[in-house]
Amino acid sequence: MAASLAPGLARPAPASASASTSAVATVPTTAATAFGAASSTEACARKKRKAARKACRAAVRARAAQAQRVRTLAVSTARVARSQWVVAARTASLARATAATTSHKECKARKRAEVRQKCHRTVRKHNRAARGANAAAGRAARRAEATRQAAVALVGRPPLQRSLALGSYFSYPNQSGRRQRAIRSRVLGAIRSTWGGPRDGQVAWAGSGSIRIVTWSFNDWQVAKALRAAHRRGVSVQIIAARRPNRDHRPWHWLRDQLGTERIHPSVTASSERVSFARHCRGSCRGPGGTPHSKYMLFDRVGPAQSRHLVVQTSMNLTRMAYQGQWNQAQVMSSPAVYADFLRVFRESRQGRRIAVPYHTAALGNVVNYFFPRPQARAEDDPVMQVLSGVKCKGATAGGTREGRTKIRIVQYAMYGERGQWIAKRLRKLWSAGCDIKIIYSISSRPIRLLLRNGHGRGPIPMRQSILVDRWGWVTGYNHAKWMTITGTWGSSRADHLTLSGSANWSTAAFSNDEQMQLIRSAATARRHLESFEQTWRQRSTRPPGREIVSWNIRIA
Repeated sequence: MAASLAPGLARPAPASASASTSAVATVPTTAATAFGAASSTEACARKKRKAARKACRAAVRARAAQAQRVRTLAVSTARVARSQWVVAARTASLARATAATTSHKECKARKRAEVRQKCHRTVRKHNRAARGANAAAGRAARRAEATRQAAVALVGRPPLQRSLALGSYFSYPNQSGRRQRAIRSRVLGAIRSTWGGPRDGQVAWAGSGSIRIVTWSFNDWQVAKALRAAHRRGVSVQIIAARRPNRDHRPWHWLRDQLGTERIHPSVTASSERVSFARHCRGSCRGPGGTPHSKYMLFDRVGPAQSRHLVVQTSMNLTRMAYQGQWNQAQVMSSPAVYADFLRVFRESRQGRRIAVPYHTAALGNVVNYFFPRPQARAEDDPVMQVLSGVKCKGATAGGTREGRTKIRIVQYAMYGERGQWIAKRLRKLWSAGCDIKIIYSISSRPIRLLLRNGHGRGPIPMRQSILVDRWGWVTGYNHAKWMTITGTWGSSRADHLTLSGSANWSTAAFSNDEQMQLIRSAATARRHLESFEQTWRQRSTRPPGREIVSWNIRIA
C-alpha cells in the first residue's frame, strides 16, 4: 500500500491506545482538525493513485496494441517471406528441372548427332562402294556392248541400212508401182534393216533385234525370204497368221519349214523372246471362234541408228494382192508404251489359247489402242459408236467446213450385218443433225445402203464405191482400207482431229476375231488421211451411186 501512495506523503506513526485516548480527551479541538487534514490528504492520495492506475493501464494497453501491431506486421512479413520462399523454391526446382531436361536433350542431341555422323559415314562408305560397283558394272556393260557391236558388225549387220520413217502411209493399186508398194516396201525395208547378232545355239543372242508380225494372210515370197535371212543373221523372228486362208500359200508353208513352229526352246532359259517361229491359229488366237484378222508389225533395232520400239498397224496383209490390187492404210510410230501394249497382246496371241478377257484397251497419251475379240458386244460396246457418240455437228472452229460443220470422212472396205446397221443409223442421225459426211466403201449390204442413201431429211449421204474392174467387168482390185477421221467439234473441243484406223471391218463378225484398232488425236495424222480421201474420191475408179457393182465374187479380208 505504501508503494501506491504519492511521494512525500508519509503515513504518521501509530500511537498507543492510551495515549490516543488521553490526547483526545485532553485536547479535542486540535485532534479533530488534524484528523480532517489527514482525511483530505488521504482522498487526494487516492485520487492520485487512481489516476496513476488509469494512466498505467492506458500505457499498458497502448504498449499491448503496439505489440499486437508489431506481431501482426511480423506475421504478415513472415507470410510474405514464406510465399517468396515458396516461389523461390518452386523457381529453383523448375530451374533444376529445366536444367536437367536441357541437359538430357543436349545429351540426346549429341547422341543423335553422333549417330547421324556415324550413319553418314556408313552411307558415304556404301555410296562409294555402290559408285564403284556401278562404275564396274558400267565398264562391264560397255565392254559387253562393244563386244555385241563387234559381233553384230561381223555377223548381224543387215544388208540394208534404211530407217523406218514415221507417219501415215497409203497404197493405191491404180497408180505407179512406187505408190502401189508404199506400205509393203517400208515393211520389207524394215525387215531387211533389222540388226541381228551371234546365235546362242538355236536362239538369237540376247540384245539382238526382233521382228513380231501378225497377219491374216501370208503369200509373199520376197517377204518370206527376207524374214528367213533376218533369222539367219541372228534376229528373233516370230510371225502369226490364220490357218485356213493360208492352206494353199506356198510362201507361208516354206517359211514355217525354215523358222519352225515351236515357241520355246527347251534347253535355253527364257527362250520365248529369242526363238524364231511361224505359227498359225485355227480360229481366234485369244478368244473363241473367229479368226486372227489383226495386221500389225513390231520392229526393234532398225536402220543405221538401230531405232527401237517401232509399230506398224495397218489394214494390209502380207500378200501380192495387198499391194497389186488393194487400197490400204498404215500408221507407223515409235513409242515404247504403244510398242509394249502391242507386244503384250502378241505374247498372248502366240500361246494360241483362249484367255479370260480377250478384249483389251489402253489409253497412251494421244493414242488409244483397242484389241478384239469382244464376243457378244452390243452397240454401246463398239469403239466406233463410242467415238461417234462424242460428235457435235455444229460450232467447229477448226477442221470443219466454212459454215462450222464437223467433217466425217470414212473409208471402209466392208459394212454389213447388225453392227454395220447400228453404225449406219448413227451416221444417218449425225447427217440429219448437220454433219458433213462422205463415205468410200467396197462392200455394203442392201439394208445399210438404204439407210445411208434414203432421200428423207437432208437427202442421201454422199457415198462412192472404190473398186477396179477389167474390160470384161471382173473385179481386179478393191479398197481394203479401214479408217475414219473426225475433224471439228468432238466432246468439249471445237477444233479436234481424230483418226480411227485398224484391221476391223464394220461387221458383227469382227467382234469374234483378233482385230486391232487405234484412235489417234493428231491434226497431222488427220490431214494425211483427208488428203488420201480426197485423192481417192476424185479417182475414176471411185463409182458414184447408180454405178455400183453390188454382187461380185471376192473373199472378205
